[in-house]
This record gives sequence, C-alpha cells and structure tokens, in this order.
Amino acid sequence: MWRMPAALPPAESAYAAPAPDPASGASGAPVEVTVQGQRPRAAPDAELITRSSARQLPGAFGDPLRALESEPGVTPIVSGLPYFFVRGAPPASVGIFIDGIEVPLLYHAFFGPSVIHPGLFERVDLYKGAAPVSYGRYAGAIIATETRTPRFEFNGEANLRIIDAGVLVEAPFADARGSALVAGRYSYTGLVLSLLSNTKLQYWDYQTSTLTGSLGRVR
Repeated sequence: MWRMPAALPPAESAYAAPAPDPASGASGAPVEVTVQGQRPRAAPDAELITRSSARQLPGAFGDPLRALESEPGVTPIVSGLPYFFVRGAPPASVGIFIDGIEVPLLYHAFFGPSVIHPGLFERVDLYKGAAPVSYGRYAGAIIATETRTPRFEFNGEANLRIIDAGVLVEAPFADARGSALVAGRYSYTGLVLSLLSNTKLQYWDYQTSTLTGSLGRVR
C-alpha cells in the first residue's frame, strides 16, 4: 500500500544575518559596502584598432584611421578616401573625437592623410551603433581616438612615402621625470605636381608635447 511521505522540515538558509548586539544599542544599522573596479575603456560593441594592428594591414600605412576602411560595415565614398559610410550613415553623420575632443576636419585637403602623425595614436575605437553619451549629437557612428602616453625614454620613428616624409622623436629630461615629444610631416607633392602641370598642392603638420610629473602641456 502506498503511503504519503512525511512532510520534510523547512530548509535552513545557508546564510543567517547576525543578530544585533544588544550591548551596542544599534538595531538594523546600515552597513557600508565599498565596491572597487575599473571602468572598461570601450563599450563591448566597439571595434578596437591599435597601432600594431594597423602596421600589419596592407594599405593602412601604419595609420589606425586608415585601417577603418577594412572594418565590416564601413564603406568609403571613393576607394582610398578617408570618408566613410558606416552601416549606411553618411560621412556627415559620423563623429570624430581625439581624446574626447571633437575634430571637425582631420585630413589634409579633405582626402589626404590625417593632420596628426600616426605614431601619436595609441588606439581607435569605432562605435558602429550606440555610442557613449559623451559622444552625443551624432546620428551615425563615432570614431574615438586616444593618443599615446609618454614613455619617459628615448624613442622615435621615421617614415618615407612617395607623397610625404615624417618623423617622431621623444626624449626624457630631468632624470626621466619629464618627457618631450616632437612629431611632424612634410609633403613634397607640390614639387612633383609642379613638374607635370601648374597645379600646386602641398601640406605639412607638426605636434609637440611636454609632460613633467603629473602636469602636462600638449599643442
């Protein structure tokens, strides 16, 4: 004959709140909880392009901004031009920021290289969809770049292309408590075009940066 099993005793909680101490005179006093963590530098849906990855991409010339063309959903208006449709959004709807500062014109003569030496870019975050609220007022994608931090050691690089030449040099000073950086490029396209026609087109740019301790100045 089948019998109904006896009722099981109620399960005990694995955690029991400590009873208030009558001697302390406090009952149910609030407990302060501190949570420490690091905010991610980019949203999970952002595409990250670093300087090292741009060096390995053919046609990017080591420039992370030129490497954007290879990302899925990114289509230049004309092959080779640095203005893109991102998921159908026209270039006018795409915002460009450098260290959180909006840059309305980033390229020489609208179709040339960027006005900042590529060696200064540490990373580029491409937000194809929803971007952080700090990059507001844009209906399309957001291109957020970050410049490199001082290395407090002597380093540099030089590049020579068919259209321009550039150099970047950084050196420490004050027993490595400070760092000074100078970068620049000069284009000799004007000299080449002048041999073929009366057209004149040339560009140049330079950047300087000094940092001492926790105080810095960038131009």
